[in-house]
Amino acid sequence: APITQADMNRCAYEDFLTANGAQAAVLKSLTQDLAAPDRQRLRTAQKAWIGWRTAQCEFEAGGSGGSARELARWTCTAKLTRERTVALDRLAHCPEGDITCPGRKP
Repeated sequence: APITQADMNRCAYEDFLTANGAQAAVLKSLTQDLAAPDRQRLRTAQKAWIGWRTAQCEFEAGGSGGSARELARWTCTAKLTRERTVALDRLAHCPEGDITCPGRKP
């Protein structure tokens, strides 16, 4: 059977779910190691990042018309989620003494 736009949209959404699951695992690991004030700052930053990601992908997909718009939006969302996961993973594995990293639990 030929691949339909709905099939491609579903695949892109499933790709996002995979990326989101990987990010959730990294976030959980990072959060467990943070002191309480940094945990709250991370929650605030992550909430703002999710808002930005949503707006950015809506912007990027805005030029795609019709049924391809969902494909463009989910593809963007998965890509940005993977990029954020790499950044969060770096924070979770900072070398001691790196002043750009959050504090760990005592």
